[in-house]
Amino acid sequence: MTASNALQYVNNHSITEIPIREARFYGTATNVPRFADQLVKNDYRWWEGATNYGSAAYSAVHYTDFVGRTPLIGFRSPYIIGGNAPTGGVEDRWFLYSHSSYFREVPTKYLVDDRGRNIDANGNLTGNIKNDNPYLEDFESRWVKGKHHNQNTINPSIPVLVRPSKAREGVHYHETPH
Repeated sequence: MTASNALQYVNNHSITEIPIREARFYGTATNVPRFADQLVKNDYRWWEGATNYGSAAYSAVHYTDFVGRTPLIGFRSPYIIGGNAPTGGVEDRWFLYSHSSYFREVPTKYLVDDRGRNIDANGNLTGNIKNDNPYLEDFESRWVKGKHHNQNTINPSIPVLVRPSKAREGVHYHETPH
C-alpha cells in the first residue's frame, strides 16, 4: 500500500514516467484498479497479444479476503480496505481465513524437497515413502473445492492483469498496434 500511495503522491506533484514494469498485489489493501489508473500517468501500455508493454498491475484477491475485498457487502468500496474484485477462491465461506492463503505455485501431491526427494512433514528424507502434502489440501479447500469463479485455471491464487479504466491520450488498450 505504501508504494501505491507514494506513486499517487508523486504523480499528483507532476512527477511521472516512473519506471514501474510490473506490480503484483496479493490480497492487498491497495485498490488495484486505481493503482492501474496511476500507471497510465507512467506510460502504461498494453494490448491483446502484446509481448512487450510498459507498466502493468496484477491482482490476486480471494473471494473471502477481508483486506483485499471485504465479504461484508456494505463495506465493499475502494475507499475502505482494498475494495478489489475477487479473482478466485471458494465463495460463501464466511469464517474462512484466506488473507495469507496465496500460493505462488500449486502445492505438489506429495511432500518433496527442492531436489524432488520424498520428505516427511519435518523435512526428513523418507526414501521411497511418499507423504501426502497437507498444503495441497489447504490450497484446494480455499481455492478449488466449492463454488468458485477462478479467473486463472492453472493456479487460481496468482494475480491476473488489471487494466486501467482511464485512457492515456492516443492509446487504445484493446487493439493491436499498427
